[in-house]
Formats: sequence, structure tokens, C-alpha cells
Amino acid sequence: MNEFASHMIRQATLAAAVAWVMLLVAHAPVGAAITYVDAAEGPSGNTYAVGGSLSSTSWLNTSITGGDEDQWVKRTGSGLANGDTVLQAYHVADDAGGDDLPTIVTEITGLSPGSTYNIHVFFWDNNQSNNVWQVDAGPTAGSLTLYTSNVGPPAGSAEVGNGGETEGATASVAASSLSFTSSVLTFVAATNDRTMYAADLGELVADGSGQISVFLHNHGQFASYFASTSASSIRTWYDGVGYELVSTAIPTPAALPAGLVLMGVLAMRRK
Repeated sequence: MNEFASHMIRQATLAAAVAWVMLLVAHAPVGAAITYVDAAEGPSGNTYAVGGSLSSTSWLNTSITGGDEDQWVKRTGSGLANGDTVLQAYHVADDAGGDDLPTIVTEITGLSPGSTYNIHVFFWDNNQSNNVWQVDAGPTAGSLTLYTSNVGPPAGSAEVGNGGETEGATASVAASSLSFTSSVLTFVAATNDRTMYAADLGELVADGSGQISVFLHNHGQFASYFASTSASSIRTWYDGVGYELVSTAIPTPAALPAGLVLMGVLAMRRK
């Protein structure tokens, strides 16, 4: 092999290496900010009952007085929550287990397939004693985690209430303490001293369609508490979800120009 050919192979190998590094840099996450996605029902929305579809809204009641443990309720009002809407779930004394309430799912779309995102669920608490505003959420419908605004007493404790505390719950943080891509979010409701909290579901990977599904429920734990507490004191106010890029799928060598890869291999095999 003459000197010119050797030089060209070395140059091609260097070019391949530079192209690889540039691809890695281009796929690295930039900044850490959460993109908020408001929960919305209907064909143009992103939220529906598990086992159903966006075209069906039988799981939802638009009347505040018409909902019960069998349906979620869509509440609306200026300054009530983000988008001026919130999805409410609560239970009545004769259904403390909450088994009839449908589990719902919010689909986050438009993500990068194979990339990893930190996922948040946003819910509200009215910051009053003897109230349990909570949400059960997770990436799998049959295995949800209970979140409240504070870490509650140890599992098995009879203590409930005190500003959202519940036994065995996972703590959430005030949404206002996080960074968002939008600056127009509502963190404190216009009335009744309500605050939006963020439940951290951890890191999830977008599927091949660039989608991550988040499942939600209000299972109505603490059945013994229903005997002395009104249904309105134990509820879920679910506002939406958020995603934050952690890392993108690393490109494979197939993403490089085929000629550069071939010449690089030849350079490694040359004597």
C-alpha cells in the first residue's frame, strides 16, 4: 500500500470518528426543563379510560354534582387549574375501596423513540387539615404508587390528614419549585388556597412510536377514615403530566456514511 493510500485511509478514519462524536453531541440532552401537557379528553385529547379509547368519554361526567365513585368529573372555572380545567375523582362512604372508579391513562406523544424521560404527574391539594388529596399513578395500570403532598406516617399508622399526609404515601414537591419550558403555568389556584404538586414517576423510555403512557386512579385507601370524613375530603384533582429529557437513544454506526465506516474498517485491518 503506497503512502498516498495510507494517508487517505487515515483521513477517512479520522472523519468517521469526528462524525461519530458529532452525532453523540447532537443527541445529548440540552438543559433540564419540564414540558407540561394538560390532561384532555375526547378525540383530540390525550386521556381516556383503560380499555376504552379517546373517542369514548363515558368515564367522565361534566357535572360537579353528577359524578360519583363510578366516574371522573371534569371541573372548569377561570383560574381553577391549568387550562381552567381539572379531572376530579372521589369516593362515597358506601364504596370506600373505590373499585368502580375507572383507571385512566394519559398518553404523552411526539417523543423521541428509545429516548429516556423523567415523567411527572401534576395534582392539587387544598392544604387544609383533615383532607386527603392524593393520586395513584404509574407506568403500569395494575401497579400504581400513591402520591400525596407530604410523606405520611409509616404504613399501618391510623393517622390520616394534616395537610395531605397519608400512611405509606410517597412525597411530592410543589410544582412551583421545578423548571418548566413554559412560563404561563398556574401553581396556586385563585381560590381556596390550593397548590399544585408534582409526583415524580422516575425515568421512562419512549416506545417505538415516541409515546409514554401514564396511568392514574384514586383507589380510596384508608377505608376506615370514610366513616368520619366526607367524600369531598378524600379526592384526586388531576391536572396533567410533564416530561423532561434525560438522554436520547445513542445512534449506531449505521447512522454514519457507509463509505466512512468501510474505510475505517479497512484502515484497522491494514498491515
